Amino acid sequence: MKLNVKYPAIFATTEDHDDRVYLAHSFKSTAALQVATADATGSGPVFIRIETHAGYGAGKPTSKLIDESAR
Repeated sequence: MKLNVKYPAIFATTEDHDDRVYLAHSFKSTAALQVATADATGSGPVFIRIETHAGYGAGKPTSKLIDESAR
């Protein structure tokens, strides 16, 4: 990513028990986007959501799968 670029609004999502993507990578990429857009006027906000007690595929409890499909 480049500095001072007008990126659109970013909403990153991740799970705290994902066995395929290390949680810190999500934090690092979100933080890098926040730094890159800090001085870009008109750039969208950068958010991250960490789903707790969830993981990739079979690592998700049934209640989380129901919540996701109900949205």
